[in-house]
Amino acid sequence: MLLVYICWLFLNINFPSNLTSSIKVRQLFFILQDTTSSHHSFQKGMAFMKNDKLDSSNFYFDKANKEFGKFGMVNRQIDCLNHIGHNNRKQNHFNASEVAFKEALSLSKAKFGTDHLMTATCLHNTGMIANILGDYSTSSQKLHKALEIRKELMKDNNPTIARNLTELAMVNFGVGNFD
Repeated sequence: MLLVYICWLFLNINFPSNLTSSIKVRQLFFILQDTTSSHHSFQKGMAFMKNDKLDSSNFYFDKANKEFGKFGMVNRQIDCLNHIGHNNRKQNHFNASEVAFKEALSLSKAKFGTDHLMTATCLHNTGMIANILGDYSTSSQKLHKALEIRKELMKDNNPTIARNLTELAMVNFGVGNFD
């Protein structure tokens, strides 16, 4: 019964009007199969990440990222890219980490705009990696913007804000600014 309901919902998607119902149903099943495959790849990436098999994790996150991209599931793409960035950072592959974080930031800005929590997370990640790479001015700029967005959208005692402040403190320490 649930499958029938799901089919009914997806049949109301704006398919081109010249398609027959049977073609719509076939396309629906391909979409369901592909998105299920995407979620499966994402879950495999998570499982490998939890077991510190980061190269395998990145393989599945990259696969899921590409699959989610086919369906315009930008928030899931951003999740994949952020996981890839963190995995690369853990392996000291900082340039690869920076590429993943910047791509996630670009997608987030395009989808959600500049004043969104997902964008703040991406700014935080790019700021964190810029700090590791020694680009303190970029790091400070990104982390301040992330903090500004988070303070606007969250309560002051949120742990994410504290994490953001800690990263800013690390940048200041890196440049010798102890004020």
